[in-house]
Amino acid sequence: MNRDELKLNAKKYGHQKRPILKSIRVHCLDCYVEQANEVRLCEAYTCNL
Repeated sequence: MNRDELKLNAKKYGHQKRPILKSIRVHCLDCYVEQANEVRLCEAYTCNL
């Protein structure tokens, strides 16, 4: 599978292109159930990121 096919498959399954820090923030907010204060205080050393 070439790069263009991979991009088309990603779009088909709902992936969107966004800056890496925004993607990390979205992951963290998901982890802490949209609690921004908890994200700021996060000390998870075993995070999957």
